[in-house]
Amino acid sequence: MKKAVSEVLWLSEENIEDTTAKSSEEDYSATDIISLKDKFDEELFEMIKSEDKETLTKTVNVSVALPEINDEYIEQLKRDGLEVRRIIKLIRKVSGSAVLSDIKKIAMHPFVEKITLDKEVFPLED
Repeated sequence: MKKAVSEVLWLSEENIEDTTAKSSEEDYSATDIISLKDKFDEELFEMIKSEDKETLTKTVNVSVALPEINDEYIEQLKRDGLEVRRIIKLIRKVSGSAVLSDIKKIAMHPFVEKITLDKEVFPLED
Protein backbone atom coordinates (compact mmCIF):
# COMPACT_ATOMS: atom_id res chain seq x y z
CA MET A 1 0.00 0.00 0.00
CA LYS A 2 1.32 3.42 -0.95
CA LYS A 3 1.49 6.27 1.53
CA ALA A 4 0.25 9.70 0.57
CA VAL A 5 2.75 12.53 0.64
CA SER A 6 1.64 15.08 3.18
CA GLU A 7 4.15 17.84 2.43
CA VAL A 8 5.60 19.16 -0.80
CA LEU A 9 9.01 20.77 -0.91
CA TRP A 10 9.09 23.65 -3.36
CA LEU A 11 12.50 24.19 -4.86
CA SER A 12 13.75 27.55 -5.92
CA GLU A 13 17.10 28.85 -7.10
CA GLU A 14 17.79 29.99 -3.55
CA ASN A 15 17.78 26.53 -2.01
CA ILE A 16 19.42 24.52 -4.78
CA GLU A 17 23.17 24.16 -4.57
CA ASP A 18 24.98 24.15 -7.89
CA THR A 19 27.21 21.08 -7.66
CA THR A 20 28.64 21.65 -11.11
CA ALA A 21 30.25 24.96 -10.15
CA LYS A 22 34.02 25.00 -10.27
CA SER A 23 35.96 25.50 -7.07
CA SER A 24 37.81 28.49 -8.48
CA GLU A 25 37.90 30.70 -11.53
CA GLU A 26 41.33 29.32 -12.48
CA ASP A 27 40.06 25.71 -12.55
CA TYR A 28 37.17 26.75 -14.78
CA SER A 29 39.44 28.71 -17.14
CA ALA A 30 42.02 25.93 -17.40
CA THR A 31 39.37 23.35 -18.27
CA ASP A 32 37.83 25.57 -20.92
CA ILE A 33 41.17 26.46 -22.51
CA ILE A 34 42.19 22.80 -22.80
CA SER A 35 38.92 22.03 -24.56
CA LEU A 36 39.51 24.94 -26.97
CA LYS A 37 43.10 23.99 -27.86
CA ASP A 38 42.23 23.44 -31.53
CA LYS A 39 41.17 27.08 -31.85
CA PHE A 40 44.71 28.38 -31.21
CA ASP A 41 48.02 28.05 -32.97
CA GLU A 42 50.68 26.29 -30.87
CA GLU A 43 52.61 29.39 -29.78
CA LEU A 44 49.48 31.30 -28.79
CA PHE A 45 48.10 28.30 -26.91
CA GLU A 46 51.26 28.11 -24.78
CA MET A 47 50.85 31.78 -23.88
CA ILE A 48 47.10 31.46 -23.17
CA LYS A 49 47.39 28.50 -20.81
CA SER A 50 49.95 30.34 -18.68
CA GLU A 51 48.96 30.95 -15.09
CA ASP A 52 51.38 33.86 -14.78
CA LYS A 53 49.29 37.02 -14.28
CA GLU A 54 51.95 39.17 -15.97
CA THR A 55 51.76 37.03 -19.11
CA LEU A 56 47.94 37.08 -19.15
CA THR A 57 47.90 40.89 -19.10
CA LYS A 58 50.17 41.09 -22.16
CA THR A 59 48.67 42.54 -25.35
CA VAL A 60 49.34 40.55 -28.53
CA ASN A 61 48.46 40.92 -32.20
CA VAL A 62 46.14 38.19 -33.47
CA SER A 63 44.14 37.11 -36.50
CA VAL A 64 40.69 35.62 -35.90
CA ALA A 65 39.27 33.32 -38.59
CA LEU A 66 35.49 33.41 -38.95
CA PRO A 67 33.01 31.39 -41.05
CA GLU A 68 31.86 34.68 -42.59
CA ILE A 69 32.46 38.36 -42.05
CA ASN A 70 29.41 40.10 -40.62
CA ASP A 71 28.77 43.08 -38.37
CA GLU A 72 27.38 40.98 -35.51
CA TYR A 73 30.54 38.87 -35.24
CA ILE A 74 32.82 41.91 -35.43
CA GLU A 75 30.84 43.81 -32.79
CA GLN A 76 31.00 40.80 -30.45
CA LEU A 77 34.78 40.56 -30.91
CA LYS A 78 35.10 44.26 -30.09
CA ARG A 79 32.93 43.88 -26.97
CA ASP A 80 35.18 41.05 -25.82
CA GLY A 81 38.30 43.18 -26.07
CA LEU A 82 39.62 42.83 -29.63
CA GLU A 83 40.89 46.15 -30.96
CA VAL A 84 40.12 45.57 -34.64
CA ARG A 85 42.71 46.87 -37.09
CA ARG A 86 41.80 45.14 -40.34
CA ILE A 87 38.90 43.15 -41.71
CA ILE A 88 39.97 40.90 -44.57
CA LYS A 89 36.81 39.66 -46.27
CA LEU A 90 38.56 37.58 -48.93
CA ILE A 91 40.05 35.17 -46.38
CA ARG A 92 37.39 35.76 -43.67
CA LYS A 93 39.79 37.05 -41.02
CA VAL A 94 39.80 39.93 -38.58
CA SER A 95 43.14 41.15 -37.28
CA GLY A 96 43.81 43.27 -34.26
CA SER A 97 45.20 43.24 -30.76
CA ALA A 98 43.89 42.04 -27.43
CA VAL A 99 45.02 41.15 -23.94
CA LEU A 100 45.65 37.40 -23.59
CA SER A 101 42.93 37.03 -20.95
CA ASP A 102 40.43 38.57 -23.42
CA ILE A 103 41.52 36.15 -26.13
CA LYS A 104 40.25 33.34 -23.90
CA LYS A 105 36.77 34.93 -23.98
CA ILE A 106 36.94 35.46 -27.74
CA ALA A 107 37.77 31.80 -28.33
CA MET A 108 34.66 30.67 -26.45
CA HIS A 109 32.36 31.89 -29.23
CA PRO A 110 31.18 29.11 -31.55
CA PHE A 111 31.65 31.37 -34.59
CA VAL A 112 35.41 31.72 -33.94
CA GLU A 113 37.19 29.09 -36.02
CA LYS A 114 40.86 29.81 -35.25
CA ILE A 115 42.97 32.45 -33.49
CA THR A 116 46.60 32.81 -34.49
CA LEU A 117 49.42 35.14 -33.51
CA ASP A 118 49.74 37.89 -36.09
CA LYS A 119 53.37 38.84 -36.51
CA GLU A 120 54.72 41.77 -38.47
CA VAL A 121 56.56 40.78 -41.61
CA PHE A 122 59.12 42.97 -43.31
CA PRO A 123 60.47 42.57 -46.85
CA LEU A 124 64.10 41.59 -47.18
CA GLU A 125 66.40 44.20 -48.61
CA ASP A 126 68.68 43.31 -51.50
